[in-house]
Amino acid sequence: MDTEELRQTLFIEVLLPLNLKNTFTYRVPHHLNEEVIVGKRVSVPFGRRKIMAGLIYSISDKPPVQYEARYIFDIIDNEPIVGDNQLQLWNWISHYYMSSIGLVYNAAMPAGLKLEGESKMILHPEYSEGSATLDDKETIIVESIKAGKELSISQATSLLKLNGIHKYIKSLYLKGVILLKEDINEVYKPKEVAFVFIAPNLQSDEELSTLFNTLEKRAKQQLKALMTFIQIVGMNGEIEKSELIKANVSGSAITALIAKDILVQEKRVKSRINLTEEESEIEGLQPEQAVALNKIKSAFEEPKPVLLFGVTSSGKTHIYSHLIKERLAQGKQVLYLLPEIALTTQLIQRLQIYFGSQLVVTHSKFSNNERVEVYHEISKGKPLLIVGTRSAIFQPFKNLDLIIVDEEHENSYKQHEPSPRFHARDTALYIASKNKINILLGSATPALESYYNALQNKYALVTLKKRFDNAILPQIEVVDMQLQKKQKRIRGIFSDTLLKAIEKNKANGKQTILFQNKKGYVPVLECNVCSWTPKCKNCDISLTYYKYQNNLRCHYCGFTQPVINQCAACGNKGIELIGYGTERIEDELSLHLPDLSIKRLDYNTTRLKNSHKKIIKEFADGNIDVLIGTQMVAKGLDFENVTMVGILNADHLLNFPDFRANERTFQLLTQVAGRAGRRKEEGIVYIQTSKPNHFIIERIKGNDYNAMYDTEIIERQSFHYPPFNRLIKITLKHKDALELYKLGVHCKSHLLSYFGDNLLGPEKPYVSKIRNLYILNFVVKMENTGIQIKEQKQKLRKAVSELEQDKKYNTTRIIIDVDPI
Repeated sequence: MDTEELRQTLFIEVLLPLNLKNTFTYRVPHHLNEEVIVGKRVSVPFGRRKIMAGLIYSISDKPPVQYEARYIFDIIDNEPIVGDNQLQLWNWISHYYMSSIGLVYNAAMPAGLKLEGESKMILHPEYSEGSATLDDKETIIVESIKAGKELSISQATSLLKLNGIHKYIKSLYLKGVILLKEDINEVYKPKEVAFVFIAPNLQSDEELSTLFNTLEKRAKQQLKALMTFIQIVGMNGEIEKSELIKANVSGSAITALIAKDILVQEKRVKSRINLTEEESEIEGLQPEQAVALNKIKSAFEEPKPVLLFGVTSSGKTHIYSHLIKERLAQGKQVLYLLPEIALTTQLIQRLQIYFGSQLVVTHSKFSNNERVEVYHEISKGKPLLIVGTRSAIFQPFKNLDLIIVDEEHENSYKQHEPSPRFHARDTALYIASKNKINILLGSATPALESYYNALQNKYALVTLKKRFDNAILPQIEVVDMQLQKKQKRIRGIFSDTLLKAIEKNKANGKQTILFQNKKGYVPVLECNVCSWTPKCKNCDISLTYYKYQNNLRCHYCGFTQPVINQCAACGNKGIELIGYGTERIEDELSLHLPDLSIKRLDYNTTRLKNSHKKIIKEFADGNIDVLIGTQMVAKGLDFENVTMVGILNADHLLNFPDFRANERTFQLLTQVAGRAGRRKEEGIVYIQTSKPNHFIIERIKGNDYNAMYDTEIIERQSFHYPPFNRLIKITLKHKDALELYKLGVHCKSHLLSYFGDNLLGPEKPYVSKIRNLYILNFVVKMENTGIQIKEQKQKLRKAVSELEQDKKYNTTRIIIDVDPI
């Protein structure tokens, strides 16, 4: 490369992890020209005092027109950490889901790879006291730097309580008093583990014999520690210090042996990814599974997405395992998506047996450091099975050949907050189509949109109509709560029928799952005179009573307050408990049947890392008689000894104000019912409802998905809902209800000029105030054609941009949600 080329002035577009519509152009110092590559991180000045780590998005020799480009500080990476495929995916998500690409970058990268930093001041080496004239504020800054050797700009701002701190910094810099030190703090820290081993000069029988005699006289605890070490790993072995302590060896004894140079301690970097080397053969397929597998492979040759529609416990995971094994043997990577973390526990144990060290897991309960290590491991391109929740689609795949989306109907695949509000299943379909990768969607209760696409021949449809090993589908018994009430057979929140069945199941040595999709003790406290209820001060929602924490809590913003014993409106002391959550079910069941071992599986019992794993293991080991849970218990869990499921209240699902309510009720209750009788014994499911003749309950009884689909699809077509039309939700949020109403009227008039009759709203949602912001929703309906969707989105971008430029909307949040669910 000649001198002229080296002196070429380069400009880079830098992507920052912020809610910004555009990238920012920076200038590259000549000496860094050769190191600039798309996908590397750079440290750049941003704003007045911030230094941020951004990603090189593109490179050119054209300077920006509207401003003078600032220089980058440094290039952080030796090699790109983001590939072209990832940038293409981020672009697609940004355009399709109408989100800023900065927020996509923020969601896609592990926090440990997003660096933080800002300018820091240090004294100039040649500065001496009295060599420059300083005013009072400059003197304070200099003295503060002396005290701490360096001072950040934010610390100086806080110290002087001034926003215009930069003029003093500039003055000090020009006077030769200070230099600016650019600090970038990398969040990721490799895990270091202390290993210990016997000093090499002592690794002989003679030396150790002498040593034993010396220690026996003076330090018996140290002798015990040394002998335990040798017993575990031998004279020439090594062991993690923490593992030696677990073997009942005193930490102080180990420290003393290190101090005497008998043991040597070394710190080494250790991966946080726990992989097992052991692998076992996958069991053979049963005839129906083998037929299904061949049909899937035939469809993959087209290539076409495949929908595997198999009843609960039909062995879908077994088919997945055979497909995964083939791809790993070819040196390829496989992505296996799951909707919930709780699902990963049992599945991981099973997949580890089959795939050992080729299995990598990623989900939101991982620490930042663990996520970075997973990211780096996948980016190497080795044949791996990557199992994770929705964020796993952002991993840096290098050799991806198959995507499996299990329980593809689940709402958990949709990101709601924060932006980007993507759907992992639909994003996976895009990845598969763009990169010509096979994709398999699996479910016992497919989303209506997916089943419709299969019937329209957009997907290949493969069915499994029998349970694995000829297990029988559970018997469904509907308990009419109105009739039981008339017959005085209601005991608290339980029907007499359900309680007797639980007791009988326990007597037979079997386990029970109880389902209620509400956490806490009761969702509402109510005055029995004036019907007043305590509400959240930040949200338009009743506070949920938690008995064990003895407080009232908001599920939306986390606000808590002490339990009230007196009505705030009329002073009455008669406060009633309305409804019931998982806590109350646990409480009342233990009163009715005190001999039962009962546990809950809900958000509050699974907040800590691995807590869900412990509960599931306890239940699987037979140490729990009844497991009470929210929708966590409905998804993919497999317990051999569970022969009974009780659904406490089907009505609140049916009554939910949403066009998908019937579909979701069918899916959720069918999935919960599918946990019963998954082996040889027939299971039984009790559904408590005051609407025993509701057509959805009838369809669940008959496990008749097609009848539910036929009814719902007609309504969807009649009222222009998906899959026949697409939806975009526009949400306005404002701290003042009256101002929001006025803006809603103006916004409607503005949007009508673009969308006419395709616009619905404004409407208050079911919860119309969250975190002190009032909410109004609009919905735009679009025909389900690529051209129509593209045109409508362009219109919406223009309409929203015009609203954002209007001063009336300065304090208003405008949120766009494409394909809301």
